[in-house]
Amino acid sequence: MKILKFIGNLVEVIVTFINKVVWYFCYYIYLGIYTIFRIDSKNLKVKLQKRLLKPELIMIVTLYVVTFVTVLKMLLPMDMLIEKDSIDITKVDTVDVNENISDEGLEENKQNNYSNSADYYKRYLTYDINNVDFPQLSSINPDTVAFLKVDGTNINYPIVKSVDNDYYLTHSFDKSYNTKGWTYADYRNDFNNLDNNRNVIIYGHHLLNNTMFGTLGNISNSSNLDFKIYLKTNNHMYVYQVFSSYQIEVEVTYLQTDFLNDNKYLEFLNLLKERSSKDYNISLNANDKIITLSTCSIDNTERIVVHGKLLSIN
Repeated sequence: MKILKFIGNLVEVIVTFINKVVWYFCYYIYLGIYTIFRIDSKNLKVKLQKRLLKPELIMIVTLYVVTFVTVLKMLLPMDMLIEKDSIDITKVDTVDVNENISDEGLEENKQNNYSNSADYYKRYLTYDINNVDFPQLSSINPDTVAFLKVDGTNINYPIVKSVDNDYYLTHSFDKSYNTKGWTYADYRNDFNNLDNNRNVIIYGHHLLNNTMFGTLGNISNSSNLDFKIYLKTNNHMYVYQVFSSYQIEVEVTYLQTDFLNDNKYLEFLNLLKERSSKDYNISLNANDKIITLSTCSIDNTERIVVHGKLLSIN
């Protein structure tokens, strides 16, 4: 009984405290408003006392607050809030000039700023795919697996591959954090035995400055039907002929890499041809190997896709 009495007294104290807090909060808010409009504050205080000192009002206010907080937590889970905070922090590249920073730290900050600049994404556009220095590229990023060039576009970049398809969405070639990401191969593709891959898939962001995969849509928009895709690895040059290009709502059918049998694979190839916005007049069979290039549309509601048939390995 003593415990119940104690709990009752505690609840009464809490309710009284909340009552006072709400009363003073509303009183001073209303007082400011009424003062502006020259209304008698004494009459206001009497009215507020009559209205705010009611326990049922306090309970209603409390229930509203609890409900609001609960709904907010349901809509915004904590992991989302934490992720947002971490993203904001990593975007901060400024340095306090009064802070004692080593030469190494200044050089690292300088490098991070450069890797986020437009020039960083244009530096590879003039690389000769026939003379790619893979040891040099691998010294910058050991994840380098190939170099990609696409006719009719600005696509001329080293290709990297991670253990998933998420990392290079937000990391540049030097592995620094960057929302522009980098051009990367699907983690399911085996670049040690590229000849065994039926569908080699490469992704890149659609950047508005026409870098990365920002010009992939040129192929669908051109009246030309003869486009080649060149994929250079450390040992071979793979040449593909474009046979399909289109824009489609977000889906994953065209991203298949494994097939039950030859018939299923041929059905897949025919589907890709049917989706094309134009007829490239390229024949396909179950023995063909293909490459798929994929990027998002400008508003990120659709995907711009190009497929090429393997013509030769040099």
